[in-house]
Amino acid sequence: MDKINQLAERYNQLDFLKPEIEKASEAIINSYSKGGKLLVCGNGGSAADADHIVGELMKSFERKRPVNQN
Repeated sequence: MDKINQLAERYNQLDFLKPEIEKASEAIINSYSKGGKLLVCGNGGSAADADHIVGELMKSFERKRPVNQN
């Protein structure tokens, strides 16, 4: 989890959250590796935050993925 260590070093106030961030990232990776997905939602301003997070996650993909028609 090198990226998590970099995050904690850059923002040392997040260091205490490192175990929780690692746990969350492992859950997301496990879901994706089993063909699952990540659902992100919110209401009002939280919906905008959720939209932003999804955009950040999507722009980092290195290869095109087919969109299921289901």
